[in-house]
Amino acid sequence: MAVVHDAGELMADTCKICGAAVLWATTKNGKTTPLDAEPAENGNLELVTMGGKLHAVPAGKQPLNSEPVLFCEPGAKRYRSHFATCPEAGDWRKRHR
Repeated sequence: MAVVHDAGELMADTCKICGAAVLWATTKNGKTTPLDAEPAENGNLELVTMGGKLHAVPAGKQPLNSEPVLFCEPGAKRYRSHFATCPEAGDWRKRHR
């Protein structure tokens, strides 16, 4: 079974562009993505560990069809993609195309 996490249990990294604290998680497409380390009231992602990896899944969604998941309770912490909040995200994307 998958386990839902509060980011307080996890180690934060630093965005190399703006210096903000970030967490790295895997998307449903298997790509690694940065998340803001601090929860956000308007966040749309939950943190779930499956198969030893941290995954970012849309809040309230089943992350993988084959594995049941323990969903967060109402009022649980949610997170945002760091691409949505990094002041330099647009410049970073242009450099890495």
